Amino acid sequence: MMFRNSWLMIGFLGGVILIGSLFLWGFVRPFWLTRFYGPELEQAVERFFTLIYSVEGNTNPDVVDTVATGQDLEYHMKFLCRDCPSVPVVTEVQAKTLWVLEYSDTTSKAAFRIEWGMQYVDPKSKAVQITCRATAHTKVLILKKEQGVWKVETGADEFGFDRNPVEDSPELHAKYCQE
Repeated sequence: MMFRNSWLMIGFLGGVILIGSLFLWGFVRPFWLTRFYGPELEQAVERFFTLIYSVEGNTNPDVVDTVATGQDLEYHMKFLCRDCPSVPVVTEVQAKTLWVLEYSDTTSKAAFRIEWGMQYVDPKSKAVQITCRATAHTKVLILKKEQGVWKVETGADEFGFDRNPVEDSPELHAKYCQE
């Protein structure tokens, strides 16, 4: 009888330890990763949007290469401007890390709330062609570190996070479109 109760107690304790470990890994770990690595990744995402959606980012492949890699680099290289009448240019961008889902020295995956203002300008004269519109959405991005610099590799929408768009609300417009 004593032997049987010991095995039950060991099984029970093992189950408690397993459930506790899964809880820590699944729920506490993302909070910790977000607290420590979120600001670093936010800066990389803001730099990405600022440079990709600039006149230089729309016309110069070297600029695109400094902030994008993998699928995202291929995508933006396809759409570089060649004698375009206008290109999208960010007026201001703000990224807020919601969750850092994975983090290592070379690869990270995180969910961001990204807000920005964008207008279309003539790439040569920089004259505004289409006035500013403000947008916000939530997106999961995968970032890779290359030569000490975080670059956006691709979006990852398996969680259905690439949503919640807000188009040109008065609050966003006032914040990102000072005309």
